[in-house]
Amino acid sequence: MAAKTSFLKPISTITILLWGAFVTWVGTVCVLSSLSASTLSFFPHPFSGFDKVVHGLLFFVGGALLTAAIRKTVCVSWTIILIVSITTLSAFGCGDEIHQLFTVGRSGGDLGDWLANFTGVIMGSSVAWLVMCFLEFLPIINASLTMQFSDNSK
Repeated sequence: MAAKTSFLKPISTITILLWGAFVTWVGTVCVLSSLSASTLSFFPHPFSGFDKVVHGLLFFVGGALLTAAIRKTVCVSWTIILIVSITTLSAFGCGDEIHQLFTVGRSGGDLGDWLANFTGVIMGSSVAWLVMCFLEFLPIINASLTMQFSDNSK
């Protein structure tokens, strides 16, 4: 009989930190989304479309955090992790735009903002995937090099 593997990975400090950072990110986006247009006018806008860059960067961070947190929490394929991360944060970005429709002085419902969110999520999730694959592959490389050098020393 094959050994049953657990769906959940053991909880580690990095797992807790990643989920904590993600929850903090969600709260930050909600607070920023709730600010009125007059409050946001105090922030610099160095060029036209700067808000799209801010949306993209914010959701880049969210995508990276959520992707890494899921990877450190459950034993599922990267495909599932990326689909869940991108879908979840795309829906959150859409909800953020709807929320802004009800915020004083904000336009909300901006397809350009949502596309910037979506692009940021894809990029952040992709970078997290690449970095984590590299980090997960390092022990294999290290073990291989260690074996290779120990065999040569005989």
